[in-house]
Amino acid sequence: MPLDSRLQRALVRLGFTTPSPIQSLAIPLALVEGKDVVANARTGSGKTAAYLLPVLNKILAAKGAGRGPPPTEEPHPIQALVLVPTKELATQVLKATLELTQYCRSQVRALNLVKELDTNKGVEPSSLFLPPHPPSDLLITTPSRLSTLLTSLDALPTPPLASRLLFQPSTFASLVLDECDLLVGYGYAEDLRRIIGTALAGAGGGVQRWLVSATAMAKEEGKEADWVKEFAGDAAAVVTVKGDERAALAVPGEEGKVVPGTAKVVQYFASCPTDAHKFHLLHLLLTTRCFPLTNHSRVLIFAADPARCYRVRLFLEQFAVRAAVVDEGMPLASRMRVIEGVGQGVYGVVITSDIGEGAGGEQEDAELEEEDGDGEQGAEGEDGDSDDKDETAASAPAASKKRSAPSTGSGPVAKRSKKASTSSRSTFHPSRGLDFRRLDCVINLDLPSSPSHYLHRIGRTARGSSSGGVAITMWTQPNPKALLERDESVSQAREVERIKRDERVQARGSVEVLKVDQGVLEGFRYRVGDALRAVTKVAVREARVKEVRREMVESEKLKAHFSSNPDDLKALRSDRPLHPARVHHHLKHIPSYLAPPKKQGGGGDSGNGVDEGQRTNWNTKSRRGNGKFKGPASKAQKRRMDPLKSFAFKKTSA
Repeated sequence: MPLDSRLQRALVRLGFTTPSPIQSLAIPLALVEGKDVVANARTGSGKTAAYLLPVLNKILAAKGAGRGPPPTEEPHPIQALVLVPTKELATQVLKATLELTQYCRSQVRALNLVKELDTNKGVEPSSLFLPPHPPSDLLITTPSRLSTLLTSLDALPTPPLASRLLFQPSTFASLVLDECDLLVGYGYAEDLRRIIGTALAGAGGGVQRWLVSATAMAKEEGKEADWVKEFAGDAAAVVTVKGDERAALAVPGEEGKVVPGTAKVVQYFASCPTDAHKFHLLHLLLTTRCFPLTNHSRVLIFAADPARCYRVRLFLEQFAVRAAVVDEGMPLASRMRVIEGVGQGVYGVVITSDIGEGAGGEQEDAELEEEDGDGEQGAEGEDGDSDDKDETAASAPAASKKRSAPSTGSGPVAKRSKKASTSSRSTFHPSRGLDFRRLDCVINLDLPSSPSHYLHRIGRTARGSSSGGVAITMWTQPNPKALLERDESVSQAREVERIKRDERVQARGSVEVLKVDQGVLEGFRYRVGDALRAVTKVAVREARVKEVRREMVESEKLKAHFSSNPDDLKALRSDRPLHPARVHHHLKHIPSYLAPPKKQGGGGDSGNGVDEGQRTNWNTKSRRGNGKFKGPASKAQKRRMDPLKSFAFKKTSA
């Protein structure tokens, strides 16, 4: 590839020697042929580097030719613009940019507008692009923040329409819409039209446009084809990399090409009679690390809403399993600290919810499935990204409660009303674009709202060049009485079948049924029951309040307030929860007669790695004498020595 030598050195330093399928197709189209690109590829396939490398190469080429922005008293023009739907994704794109420009940072300056405006509250956005601030070559932002910037520039006394000075024909060359289906589906369409119109009016027709997403956008019919054609143009090259190890290239007037792809996620579906059985299975997987989690140490759990996330965390704490919650009510810095801590090994289990994700995927799946033609439409309304309520830690419980769909005891698929979907919109989407590095397993404690939503969730694992990943989805199976009534478990069964039949799901990897040895689960029944009874609604509320209190104490924005009001800080630190969850410390120790033997890989009749022939021998050591081995025990002896069956336990001497 004709890349700048400094970018090639950075790729070698990062350990990237072979381009991914999407990169091998899209980068030559942009660099050699100069085409606009519409890129569709699975999550973790390297789409960010696929558009960043051509964009950065153009910036370096322009700097080498002396076409950089001249020093003037007017607003500094930019050379490239990357639009993303969320703050977390903007932070990760900036991090990837800094990694790729580690040998040319003096020539390329990237600016995260979202972070700058959040850090410098009250600062006029236009001042960031005026002297004495240095010029920015690459601008990374959300549509709402960029609209605020354009309005601020137009309000300057001179010159008129100063917003167009950002996009000058001699400098502006690249426009990227990352996760563009999410941008359009969540009400950013009007902002995008204004931004693209301003950019093209200022820079003319020499701008290369990128539309990037993990969800299929270009269709022969349907609404999505309209906005793809509107934002990308008629001559755009559509690059689609499918998970079935094929990548097709569709360029007007040219034949398609095919390159190998990957499908690495092993998908398991586990049916549970009740919601409590989900916690039984979750306890078995995370405490014993039996199959299929034998060789997987980092787990991401998706729950229905923030309150359920904290319930799962308190439940796991009963067994000394350390877990962290990523909630949309947390400040951005705290969320990014947890996300980066996964790759660093700080957190082994992360629990999150993506309650606002369903609206974007339902529209697409409604077109793919005629039986689901009434899918939820994307929310239209006020841009939630510009609202600072998600940055205020003190309002986290109330804000999360307003934004959350009410959950039931069985954690069903959340079907929110049209009024609810149009009145509020979550701007935190952990299943879209975020890179949880070195993540081994994804557990769907509650069903996603659509196959697209499911694909984005399991795409957090098996990213990039990783060897593979595991996805486990739990759902509540219907009972015979529910088949005659309107029950949520029936809808869950239908949703599971719809997900399994989806071609994109089957292309990501094998789809299997997770068979669980009910005898092993029965042995932990009383322990799990004690843990669930300890996690009450009051304890969940206290845990959320404690998290908010901790965020307030560690907040950088409140340091000035606490310095002048030390009594407030003292009150926060001395405050204690009134009704904390009772922790049963003995539950963290698993007796040998309950622990199932671990097994490397699947096979056998028991999908959780416990075979009948491998059960623990209750009498491998004699209960009489000095503990010498007396041979295998009979069934009657096993029954007498098993305290769960004999209800008698005699302590032996060491």
